[in-house]
Parts: sequence; structure tokens; C-alpha cells
Amino acid sequence: VIMLDVNCSEVFGGDAAMPQNGQDNAWRYFVPAPACVSLNLFFELSVDKLLAVTGDTLTYTLVGKNLSVNPQTNVVVTDAFVAGDVSFAGVVQGPMPVVGNGTLTWPTMNLQPGDGYTFQWQMDVDGGGLSTLNRATYVSDQLPAPGFS
Repeated sequence: VIMLDVNCSEVFGGDAAMPQNGQDNAWRYFVPAPACVSLNLFFELSVDKLLAVTGDTLTYTLVGKNLSVNPQTNVVVTDAFVAGDVSFAGVVQGPMPVVGNGTLTWPTMNLQPGDGYTFQWQMDVDGGGLSTLNRATYVSDQLPAPGFS
């Protein structure tokens, strides 16, 4: 009926746990509602270490796949990082991204149904902050800005 790549199910919410001293009753406020999740994209960013100190090297892996039955065109994948906290060290797997102003930008792609990619790169911890944040974003003609992060 929807004519899209979606997974739909019935969902419900429970009440807050505080009034029951930590014993949440999920059926107290049962209000069923249909909910659908689009199934057209796999996009996952991971890092090999969650704790690092100045001088360490982090290896990031970004895996993506077009799960749609339709092509994804003009796909642009970026990773934003805090310059000064970390710095780009090099590519382990995949094409070389353009590096500038705290952003890595990989070459534009067209993904046919089922096409996937893996980008892996290293960042040196420079010690500019107590923590750092990397945020990968996917945009395409089918998923315009701000895209999916």
C-alpha cells in the first residue's frame, strides 16, 4: 500500500518509572500506533578505540549500503571532526577523501540497489580537548540535505 521500502509494526509506550519507584508498567498507557521505518540505507560509523590519549591513532570505519530497490544518485559521504582534537593521518581502505576545515569528503558515487562501500581511515589524537566527536553524513538526490547522520 505504501509502495516504499519500509518495515511497519505496531508500537506503544509505557508510563514513566518514577511514580512506581523504578517499576515501569508498559501496559498502563497502552495506545497502539502504526510506525514505519524506511529500509533504504545502511550507514554505520565506528572507531577502534573509545578511550585514547594524545599521540594515539584512531582507526575509523564507515560502512554503507543501498538497501533500496532504486538507485541512489549523487551520493556524497562526509565526516566532520573537531580540528585540533584530531587530525587526518591517512586512508586504510577506500578512496582518498578531500580534507579541509574539519571535514572529510569522499568522491561522489552512484549506488545501484545492493551496492555497498567501506571507507576506513586513521586520525591522530592531537589532545586539543578532553573528548572528540566525529559525525558522518550521507546525502543524495533521493535524500537531500541535511541527509542522514
